Amino acid sequence: MSNNNNNNNVKTATPPVTIDITSNISYEHLSNITDTDQLGPALKGVFESGKEKEYVSQLQGFIKKKQSEIEEICSSNYQEFINSVDELLAVRADTTGLRESVVRFNRDMQGCASSLLSQATILAEKKERKAKSKRRDFCFT
Repeated sequence: MSNNNNNNNVKTATPPVTIDITSNISYEHLSNITDTDQLGPALKGVFESGKEKEYVSQLQGFIKKKQSEIEEICSSNYQEFINSVDELLAVRADTTGLRESVVRFNRDMQGCASSLLSQATILAEKKERKAKSKRRDFCFT
């Protein structure tokens, strides 16, 4: 029975991470060694093999590739942003032009209405004078 307890309590060590520095580094490979439990053994394997320079070189290549991908994404987003700003500026210019047109139209309409109101007032006064004149003529006959 004690044998069974000893077998259940035995911890199995996780095998050390082996790094093949002759192949390209992939995202999955890097994410595997970023686990702090595996980082030490991974780096130890690199240093024990004496191939630090090759591994650093591969890491630098990986970094450049990822930086290039980031720049490409940012460039695409930047261009979309610039296009949106240009479009907003065009809408702003159109809005300003439309506002100026409305102000001109309003001024013209007020001018026409003012003239029309003057003429209507003169016409009303003439009609009133004519009506008074007819009443006066009617009274004298």
